[in-house]
Amino acid sequence: MYRAGVPPSSSKATQDAAPGMSSWKPLTTTDIDGIRVHDSGSGERATVLLHGLGNSLDYWTAVSPLLSTSRRVIAPDIPGFGLSRRPRPFDLDSISGSILQTLLGLGISEFELVGHSMGGLVALAIAAAHPTRVARLSLLDACIPTAVSILNQPAKALQHLGIAANLFAQFAGGLIPLGRVGAEALGRSADLRAIALWPFVHRPRLLQGELVAIALRNNGGLGGLDAARIASSVDYMKLLAGVAVPTYLLSGAHDRLIHGSDACVCSEVLDVRSAILLSDCGHWPMLEFPRATAEFLLG
Repeated sequence: MYRAGVPPSSSKATQDAAPGMSSWKPLTTTDIDGIRVHDSGSGERATVLLHGLGNSLDYWTAVSPLLSTSRRVIAPDIPGFGLSRRPRPFDLDSISGSILQTLLGLGISEFELVGHSMGGLVALAIAAAHPTRVARLSLLDACIPTAVSILNQPAKALQHLGIAANLFAQFAGGLIPLGRVGAEALGRSADLRAIALWPFVHRPRLLQGELVAIALRNNGGLGGLDAARIASSVDYMKLLAGVAVPTYLLSGAHDRLIHGSDACVCSEVLDVRSAILLSDCGHWPMLEFPRATAEFLLG
């Protein structure tokens, strides 16, 4: 199902930088009714970026500038994560509803939707409930039926020990609030990155330190526990079956959270137009290969 994708910046396993950027800058943000939002660029096309479990909009630090040269880019801290308020009740409907209301408040009624990892559940929920508003759905390392099935039925962990172990690491990592000091320490030390980020990144030593320091500074929080509860209650196949918009898949070839059959399972239900397997990449393509990720989203 997947066709191989080679990061265009290099034939070797080096993470690509955005052209013309000698240093990374934090994304500009504003608060909209308790939701922290990055809003940049302009144009008729709007792309909405949803981060993964325990992460924040800062994970799009390298990708947003590349997209915003030709379109408007919106990246919220998903409610309950980053610096956004926690909705009540804290469930998939409330989270997706809050994001949609934020977008409508910004004057965005139709958009291209991107979901990374567990953020893909939110993206799927929005696309299923509001198909006329979603022109295109892109799932980045978010085609995860096997991982969700383990959350639904923990006994299945015995059948997929590697994915189960990585799933535990993902949730554990999502609970740890690094803060600015911790993120900057990871940015300075390739050794620390190798120790701390191996479940998420294929070659953590090669991550750009400045980018790591910015991207991970609002990482982690207790919302991860609630996210685990939400994910464990989701009927993933039913959620997929409710989505009827053109869908594009991008996954890292070395993503430890994705089973080899997951893309086929998703493609049997979703209207998949393209599926790319990014070489030398793990679970964080927006940090490992931001330019390749942006080119995929612009395609």
